[in-house]
Amino acid sequence: MYAMGNISDRGSVYGYQHVNKAPEVEFPAVLGENPEQIKPEPTALPNVRQLTAVDRAVQKDLENEFGIKPWQPGDDLKDSLGSGLLAWGGGTTNFGSIEENADKALAIFQKHLERFMLTENIQTDPVIELDIAGDGKVALRNEHPDREKIENFINQNSEIHNLYVGVVSARNLVAIGKESAKFQQRYAVDPQAAVSEFAHLFSGRYQYNSSLKISKDGCQMTTQPSFRIS
Repeated sequence: MYAMGNISDRGSVYGYQHVNKAPEVEFPAVLGENPEQIKPEPTALPNVRQLTAVDRAVQKDLENEFGIKPWQPGDDLKDSLGSGLLAWGGGTTNFGSIEENADKALAIFQKHLERFMLTENIQTDPVIELDIAGDGKVALRNEHPDREKIENFINQNSEIHNLYVGVVSARNLVAIGKESAKFQQRYAVDPQAAVSEFAHLFSGRYQYNSSLKISKDGCQMTTQPSFRIS
């Protein structure tokens, strides 16, 4: 004898099915709750970075200096972008030249880094020279007894890290822009000589690298040309 299964199974095999639908039950009514009073549990936004006290202090300084308020979820992204867009033709932003803004931003970075070094009693002998590593983190070029402390402070406070990376990028942009302007001037006089003299600009590996050196004599940022090793 074959097991026939239940009625609903057999019905589905033959192309039809009897459905005994139970009456719908309003669970909130059964539970004695008003549906309008039932609110979903708040959920944390994914991948939202947590700001430190240092980050908030940096944001406040940026707002005071440039009038840029930190973007918040729900804000109009277009307005936020528009407040700091670069007018590339003139090399300026709404708040001044790129070079001037980089200097102002660097002063904010130095202020918070020096405050941290004073609190942690970090010495500038040997000198401290900052660089940006291949993974995007800020690192010291040289050995220093407090190297780990300094790197952690910069990289674990995202606004400090982003501020330094932004300053370096702006400095590099200004440097390559100035050299490109020299090429254009030379090209207007003698195109063939200009292409020969400035051939490195078209190599695809030529770039500028900026770094900040902190010593007992103060802070100094230098920008040097180099060829990227591919």
